[in-house]
Amino acid sequence: MRNFLVPILLLIVLVSSTIAADLIDESPTALKLPGLHNVYRIGEQLYSGSGPESDEAFAALAQLGVKTVLSVDGTATDVERAKQHGLRYVHVPIGYNGVPRDAALQIARAVRELPGPFYVHCHHGKHRGPAAAAIARLCLDEQCQVDQALNIMQRAGTDPRYAGLFRSVRDFNRPSEVELKQAAGPLPATVKATGVKQQMVVIDQAWSHLKMLQTAGWKTPVEQPDLTPAHEALQLFESFKELARLPDSASRGDDYREWIAESLRSAEQLEAGLRHERDNTQRDDALRAISERCAKCHAKYRD
Repeated sequence: MRNFLVPILLLIVLVSSTIAADLIDESPTALKLPGLHNVYRIGEQLYSGSGPESDEAFAALAQLGVKTVLSVDGTATDVERAKQHGLRYVHVPIGYNGVPRDAALQIARAVRELPGPFYVHCHHGKHRGPAAAAIARLCLDEQCQVDQALNIMQRAGTDPRYAGLFRSVRDFNRPSEVELKQAAGPLPATVKATGVKQQMVVIDQAWSHLKMLQTAGWKTPVEQPDLTPAHEALQLFESFKELARLPDSASRGDDYREWIAESLRSAEQLEAGLRHERDNTQRDDALRAISERCAKCHAKYRD
């Protein structure tokens, strides 16, 4: 009898080890999905990547089996389009400086109370989204260790300069049932950003479009016929102008306001160059100057 039990016990150990390894899933797997980029399968119930912005992208998520889309981006979510593809949205906007505890509790509640699988995203799927996905993984799987959660961010390409995002995951404490109960309330499908956050969202969108247009030789891409270079430069200019008007900008340092003012002038030069079809080198120089100032500002005030 004893000899008969030994192989059974070995089989149970092997099966248990296989299940545990699949649950932990130490190496997120990169996926290629239409309309999306930087997509990773983090576990059986969890994916992360860029924000879906087309029917093609939402259809790809539905085909993948996703039921709930969790956005931590600042921009408003496309709730109606998600519904058309049988997907539910939860919106928990966060910044680049970390995941506040109240936001982490909303993420925890979403992945524990709503149907999965889950798709977590920010705009590009590289920084805020992977940090939120790492926290979601820690909440979904109690066997997941902190170093495995941090690996999610590293695999997605999260910039180490965003120390607050890494710190939020490294120091994350799984919420107790009591804490989750106390945090009970609606999980909003969309949250409208205001102030600096809202302007940063608009700037980020205009910046992404301008980089795409630059790659296309400052011509409207065939796949994005609604994008025109001068218009996107104008959007960037107006966003910097609005950012400079905000009370929060007035309360920050002289260097912050000067960087905004210089970026405003560069955006104005960029728009003029695009409208009058000046040399591409001048356009590239203007965009590079804005990028350098944004990097300085982010390093001091956001990272």
